[in-house]
Amino acid sequence: MGKIVGISVQQIEDRLIDVRSPREFWECHAPMAINIPLETLNPHAITMALNVSEFMPIHIICGDGVLSLAACQMFSEIGLGNAIHVRGGMDAWEAEGLPVVRSSTNDDDEVSGRMAGAAVASRRLHKKARHKKSTAFWPRWIGTP
Repeated sequence: MGKIVGISVQQIEDRLIDVRSPREFWECHAPMAINIPLETLNPHAITMALNVSEFMPIHIICGDGVLSLAACQMFSEIGLGNAIHVRGGMDAWEAEGLPVVRSSTNDDDEVSGRMAGAAVASRRLHKKARHKKSTAFWPRWIGTP
């Protein structure tokens, strides 16, 4: 297993994955973030779908830094050292005054609709990875994208 690298919120450039629940994500998130909840995270599928090599960084954020650390560990366990933990998560992001996107409504129906849209986007990401994967090597322990 490789060492998990952490960075501050000021150092993020791109490829930001938010591993919080869809509801937490829609309440407040970084503008460039995509939401892939920790319970559905498949590191191999993500690197294939985003077309990144094992050397290109993928920044992972959550609310306070705990879930993103677990997500980085998942990448490390399968030999991918490109996941970078964002120290302090969205708490640090907001404390630094960096831009955020907030839900403009407290309407549960609208939030549920947005969450459904995020679920569809996540399925598309996994489907895209499935089309790109090589059938020569796809260990069962990685899981199906």
